Amino acid sequence: MSHSPFTGGFFIVIIDSVNKHQFMSTRSRIGIELEDGSIKSVYHHFDGYPEGLGVKLLTHYTTEESVNKLIDGGNMSNCWSDSQFNVETGEFTPIADPKPAYYGGEDEKPVISKKRKDFFMIDCWQEYSYIFVPNGRGQGFWAMYEVNHQYDENYDQILSYEAIPCTRRALDQIEKGEVLV
Repeated sequence: MSHSPFTGGFFIVIIDSVNKHQFMSTRSRIGIELEDGSIKSVYHHFDGYPEGLGVKLLTHYTTEESVNKLIDGGNMSNCWSDSQFNVETGEFTPIADPKPAYYGGEDEKPVISKKRKDFFMIDCWQEYSYIFVPNGRGQGFWAMYEVNHQYDENYDQILSYEAIPCTRRALDQIEKGEVLV
């Protein structure tokens, strides 16, 4: 069974109370620009806004190697999880070494978009998109975007998109010292 976001149609947002916390998703995509200009990317489910995921990417994924390793794991619920959810008890258990929480399975592998336009048009209801742009020396920078899609009347297809740069929001959060990661 695949845990990927749906590929079309209507959806229902379910807010579940687990351990007396409210959970809701801010969907996003994480990508890395390849040498030919294409983008290899995966889906990221929780806290995809710049002050959440953006800060985690800037803090923990700063090299081309670390970004490739993150993305090669496939679609995920969280890129830096400090707890593990126990389905039987319905509780989160802290873990000592934070790591990505991947979905796993063949349907969860990264996808390649030949152009940036194709990357932004992937339909996973993402609100934010992140692209690591390598500098050829093992380092690089994160480009962060708020993404607004225009759908057809049945929400079956994205007709157009607007990608608004928002990297400054994550940097401001770090500068304020209000980092929750």
